[in-house]
Amino acid sequence: ALYGSRIKVKVTDGDILFNCGAGLFVKETTNTATVDSGVDRELELTFENLHLMYNYGGAGGGMSLALRNAATVLVQSCAMRKNFAIKGGGIFLYAEPGSTINLKEVQVEGNVVVALGGGVSVSGLSKSEFLNSKVAGNACFGGGAGVHIDGGTPVDIFVTEILFNVIHEDVSTIATLLSSPLSCSHVATTSWCAVEPGMQPQVLAAFTEAAEERLQAAMQATGNQKRGSGAGIYMRAFSQLEMTNSLVAHNSAFHVGGGIFMDSQVLMMGDDLTVFNNTAPTSGGGLQVLQASVHFKGVTSVSHNSAITGKGGGLACERCKVWLLDLATVTFERNSAVNG
Repeated sequence: ALYGSRIKVKVTDGDILFNCGAGLFVKETTNTATVDSGVDRELELTFENLHLMYNYGGAGGGMSLALRNAATVLVQSCAMRKNFAIKGGGIFLYAEPGSTINLKEVQVEGNVVVALGGGVSVSGLSKSEFLNSKVAGNACFGGGAGVHIDGGTPVDIFVTEILFNVIHEDVSTIATLLSSPLSCSHVATTSWCAVEPGMQPQVLAAFTEAAEERLQAAMQATGNQKRGSGAGIYMRAFSQLEMTNSLVAHNSAFHVGGGIFMDSQVLMMGDDLTVFNNTAPTSGGGLQVLQASVHFKGVTSVSHNSAITGKGGGLACERCKVWLLDLATVTFERNSAVNG
C-alpha cells in the first residue's frame, strides 16, 4: 500500500514465484493529509526484467496494479507465466484518469483465470499501451482469454501478438489446466503442481471448489455479458481499442467472437491488423461486433476464421457500424460459417 505525495518504486532483474495475493501487488490508497494539503502526487513505478510465475490471487495473479491517482508506470521486458487468478491471470490493471501506463516487450503466457482476462485485464479510465508484446496460450471460463478491457478504458496495442488463447466451458477442468505443461513458452518448465507440490491442495481448494460460484459472480458484475466470448480480446462498456500492426490468431471461444468480441458502445480502430484462424461456434469467428463501431485503416486481413455452426465466419455485426478510413483496404478471405 503506497502513501505520500512523491513515491518512486523500481524493481528489476529477478524472479517472483509462488506467492499468494499476486506476485507483485501495488494498491495505492489516498493519504488524507496529503490530499488536504493540496500537494501534487508523483507516483512512478518501474518494473524491468522480471519473471513472475506460479503466483495466484483474486484480481491479478502475476501482477496487480490498482492506482487511484495519477501515476507513471513502465513494465518492460517482463514475463508473466503460469499464474492463476479470478480475473487478470498475468496482469490486472486498474487506473483512474491521469495515469500513463506503458508495457513494452512483455510476455504473458499460459496463465489461467476463473472468469475474465486470462492473460490481461484492464479497467479504469487511464490509457494503457502495449508495444512489442505477446499474449499467448492463456485460458479462462468467462471471457477474454487473452485480453479483457472494461469500464470505458482506452487501450493501444502496437506490434503485438495475441495467440492461442482459449475459453473453456467446463469449469471443472481448472485443475487440469493448472497441472499442464507450459507449451507456448520458450522456457522449459514442468507442471504448475509438480514444481511446488505443497501448494497444490491449498490452491485447488481455494479456487476450484467454488469456481462455478466465483465465475457466476464475476459475470454478473459485467451484466452477464456473453460468457464464452472474445477468446483473443473481450471489450465492452464504452471502452476504446486501437490496434496497429498486430496479429490476433488461433484463438478459440465457445460462444461468439473467436478473435475479438466488442459490445456496448465500444470503439475499435484497426490499422494494419491481421485476424487469422480464430474460431467461435455461434457467431463471429474472427470478430463479433454488437452495438459497437469498428474503424479500419491501412491494410487489414481477416482470413481463415470460422463460426463453426453459426454465422459470420470472418465478421458478424449486430446494430453496429464499420468504417473504412483513409483509403483502407480490408480483405475477407477463406472464412467459413453455416450462414455467411
